[in-house]
Amino acid sequence: MIAVPYLPCLRIRRPKRRFKTVIAERIPEIANLTAEEKLLLANELWAEVENRQESIPFNDAVVQLLDQRSEEFLKDPQSAVTWQEFKRRIGKA
Repeated sequence: MIAVPYLPCLRIRRPKRRFKTVIAERIPEIANLTAEEKLLLANELWAEVENRQESIPFNDAVVQLLDQRSEEFLKDPQSAVTWQEFKRRIGKA
């Protein structure tokens, strides 16, 4: 068995429908990987992206919005809600 590192941002969900992505169409061997191998590949890709963060273009409007929301949270941390509460409020929980 392959040791798969913990990926805190990973949430396993069953897709409502299956579809091919552009990358999967260009590299059809990905479809033949086991779930474990796909997790390892995802981790390797994420590490590669993490090592090249400075080359990722950022949308200035998005950065500004994130900065604004961060400032609002720091001023009033009680205004934040949990992910579960957010989903409940929009009727998805």
